[in-house]
Amino acid sequence: MISLDHICFLGTPDFSVPVLLQLRKHFPDSKLSVITMPDRVRGRGSSLSAAPVGKAAEQLKLPVFKPISKLELTSCIRHLKPSIIIVVAYGMILEKVVTDTYFCLNIHSSLLPKYRGASPIHTALLNGDHITGISLIKMNEYMDDGDIVYQKELCIEDHDNLGGLTKKLSLLGADSCIDFLKNHVLKGTIFYQPQLTADVSYSQKINKSDLLIESFDNLALVHKKIRAYSPKPAAYTIHSGRRIKLLSSAFKNGNFELLYVQPEGRSIMTYSDFLLGTTNGLY
Repeated sequence: MISLDHICFLGTPDFSVPVLLQLRKHFPDSKLSVITMPDRVRGRGSSLSAAPVGKAAEQLKLPVFKPISKLELTSCIRHLKPSIIIVVAYGMILEKVVTDTYFCLNIHSSLLPKYRGASPIHTALLNGDHITGISLIKMNEYMDDGDIVYQKELCIEDHDNLGGLTKKLSLLGADSCIDFLKNHVLKGTIFYQPQLTADVSYSQKINKSDLLIESFDNLALVHKKIRAYSPKPAAYTIHSGRRIKLLSSAFKNGNFELLYVQPEGRSIMTYSDFLLGTTNGLY
């Protein structure tokens, strides 16, 4: 039987925070330790700043550890001796000795084995998917390869972009984690479903070059890219030598419409306002 006496939570970005908050809320009697990535310079500042999970853990007055290497991470976990490890977008792959020794639960933002890797939410939007979801897997030493122990689907709405869908999946991941822990881990009713190799697909790390829209010949693809990268880092095009971020678009009655853009050095504006200050449009 897997115990929740000492939960070790590994996470870093905003996406991970709701899980941490729900763990503290639903298991107040469990010891909760947090491991996150080291502080770094964020935004335009020059000073070091903690990651969102680190900040949340400090507010909850939880012990926080920030190892800088796999070796240090493994040593930290061995020192803590948790009864279960929960990983949500941490940023470092666990060594085999850790996944072999502890029950390591990973929360991944796709319906595995679809879209393993770094950008499952972007990829679902780029591919025009209508369904996505959350997968909980028992981790092994390989990336997103472990047995599935829980899944929950989520419909992708026409108005969803990267920001909105990420938030929905973050909250769904938190709810799914609590449901799994209460109704499967504590009751000893975990069912392990191996991932079918034939169904595996991957999502790749997003590069700056992926954000550039050079042509408006394929408006359906343009619309998908805008949704997949909005509001940050944002797709963009070059117009009269200036970078124009493309933040929102839609198809209305079968016709493509740009809704919001942000010219370099200026505030976000409607595309109609942008057209008032230029002699030619973007498409």
